[in-house]
Amino acid sequence: MTFSNNNYLFLSYRSVEGEVALKVAQDLRQQGINIWMDQLGGLNVSDNWIKGMQDAVDGASGMIIMLSPQYLESKFCRRELARGDQKGYPLFPLMIEDVAKDDASILLQETQHINLTQWQDVDAYYAAITNLIQIIETKVKQVLQPSLTPLSPNVDNKIYKARLLEDQLMVAAKQIQGTGTMGVAVKMKRKRLSSQITQYALEYEAVTEQLLIELNPASRVRLEASIAQLEQKVEKLESEIATLEA
Repeated sequence: MTFSNNNYLFLSYRSVEGEVALKVAQDLRQQGINIWMDQLGGLNVSDNWIKGMQDAVDGASGMIIMLSPQYLESKFCRRELARGDQKGYPLFPLMIEDVAKDDASILLQETQHINLTQWQDVDAYYAAITNLIQIIETKVKQVLQPSLTPLSPNVDNKIYKARLLEDQLMVAAKQIQGTGTMGVAVKMKRKRLSSQITQYALEYEAVTEQLLIELNPASRVRLEASIAQLEQKVEKLESEIATLEA
């Protein structure tokens, strides 16, 4: 995806941490924030990789940094960070592994860090990303897409949490489908996953029911379709679990 200069944030990360970096980039884009990432159309196979990354850093309005001890040891990551600092735009460190303040780059020691070390936990991830979005909206408004501006912070946050809960539900589904031969341990795991799925489904339903009251008619139609799809997924999972435990 191509953005014009100064209306996007550059995402700096190590390739081995691509899973969490890609999740952050996709979720921020869903929230109407322009994110440049090499994996999301930023670079093509035939592009000059070094020049492409440099141009992307230079044309950004800020930089999101997936911070870890290994990030600080990476020569390429340090170069991206230094170039971003030279541009003088805001830096947004997301700490995905604990980094002691004394170990952090001097460029980041006085910069507010957002703790994303528990990114696999739905609530912790949601809180961290919500915090990041609020900071971005304050510091670099030009990276926001007007057409995707939230109806209100309250409603938008609930929609976002509902999406995260649905993601977690699908993770649980994959775990169930991936279990091995029957046994006591397997049965216990499936029961735990069944309880987990029920918990997520109930919370998702509670969130979306409230959204049905608050959203405008067009958004309500889309949300109702999403709820119907989720209900079908839950019913299918519960049926599979019942069959496995029979």
